[in-house]
Amino acid sequence: MKSLYIKALSKGILLNLASIYAQEKGNYVRLSYAYASLEDFKRGFMNWV
Repeated sequence: MKSLYIKALSKGILLNLASIYAQEKGNYVRLSYAYASLEDFKRGFMNWV
């Protein structure tokens, strides 16, 4: 998860590890897109996958 965080950050994406939000341990990612326009969301998501 740490390497994923670093890779995302190097591309200008702040990716919060879900472990800071949950009590359970595991490899989870929380995606926050509330302030992104639909166009920005699509562009960001398609560049990520």
